[in-house]
Amino acid sequence: MKARTNVSIDKSLLESARLHKLILSSLLEEAIKKQLRIVEEEEWKKKNSQNISSYNNYITKNGVFSDGVRLF
Repeated sequence: MKARTNVSIDKSLLESARLHKLILSSLLEEAIKKQLRIVEEEEWKKKNSQNISSYNNYITKNGVFSDGVRLF
């Protein structure tokens, strides 16, 4: 479901976008989705940083399970 909102942007930017027949709502949605992915990834990394660090330390000390069987 779509919701209406007001957005203020630079006038010349808006004029150029209209000149090129860009669909502003689609562009805004894609930009927000992209930024949310970045923000959520950073939040996940912060939330899991201790576990990631522990796992990396374990691998450094013990190697990975396939060290004895891989061919590369």
